[in-house]
Amino acid sequence: LKHDLDPLRKRVIFAGGFQRWQGLEDLVAAMAVLRDTRADVDLLLVGDGPVRSAVLKAVRDQGIEDRISLTGFVEEVRMAELVAASDICVAPYNKMVLNPADPGVDTRDATMRGSPLKLYAYMACGRPVVATHFREAGGYLESNGVGLAVPPGDPAALAQAVASLLDDPASAREMGVRARGLAEERHDWSQ
Repeated sequence: LKHDLDPLRKRVIFAGGFQRWQGLEDLVAAMAVLRDTRADVDLLLVGDGPVRSAVLKAVRDQGIEDRISLTGFVEEVRMAELVAASDICVAPYNKMVLNPADPGVDTRDATMRGSPLKLYAYMACGRPVVATHFREAGGYLESNGVGLAVPPGDPAALAQAVASLLDDPASAREMGVRARGLAEERHDWSQ
């Protein structure tokens, strides 16, 4: 896996715990889809956790080791620097994040077990976000014009959403500016 960050390449970032509900294997599969259409894009995985070995296996199985940088755990300041060095942030949660009391036939209205704090960190860095269709994640992003939502467990849709933002940098930049403003207005730690 790569460890350097080429400033001339586009970068998609996931930062957080490598947990089963984060949808990291779907993200790796989405990168394999992007490999065939976007030779200029790399994935930066920041974090660590119990599914690290499964993620590494998925990367090897997809044959995209040259497109992935894996940092392991980093301090918050470094994480913010890495997000700032990226073009698109992703939160590809899978259906395991569903609140058991709200099984959500249509995940667009389904609630999550917890708050997706990574979205607020991404937004504070002024980056557009692609997340899955859950009320507190993708639904929130789309309703505020700061990102795109995709169905959980759909790597092709995830790849398409990332590609659409990479193909329209002006819109992506506008989403990032709105995201930063929203983070400052509603999501600082005092609130």
